Amino acid sequence: MDGLSNTDRLTGALNGDAYARYVKKLDAETESTERPFGVVSVDINFLKRLNDAYGREHGNICLKACFALVNGIFAPYPVFRIQGDEFVVLLENDALEKQNALVKDLREALGRSAGDDALRPWEQVSASVGCAVFEPGRDRGCNDVLRRAEEVMYAERPALRTEGVG
Repeated sequence: MDGLSNTDRLTGALNGDAYARYVKKLDAETESTERPFGVVSVDINFLKRLNDAYGREHGNICLKACFALVNGIFAPYPVFRIQGDEFVVLLENDALEKQNALVKDLREALGRSAGDDALRPWEQVSASVGCAVFEPGRDRGCNDVLRRAEEVMYAERPALRTEGVG
């Protein structure tokens, strides 16, 4: 039962409650050791537009496809669906050394998916990605790091608009 209560029923990602518990534990450990960790934030682009054009069931297919891409790149690290169209990955220990390469791999996979004309529109996952690493003295905890990762993620969005897709 515990596994079910930690899992997002739609995508299979860990859910917001599991994220809150993980962050509480991570913040407590970080406070005592200042052990570094990283946060990767992934937000699906244009999900509302997709839902409006094709229906929520097709938007749900996009959410599942996004999780599959993110989880495929970041497994075995925890991937959380923290709200509607946002996924978060928490990276610790050896994963931090791989963070930039993993984010690059994810961006490339998303680019291939979004540009694959063989896929239906709701299968062409377009998402913005941002990442940040805990900085002692600057960050009080995981929420500060998440905020900085989201700032990077949202900074990608104007580039999408200038390319005519936003």
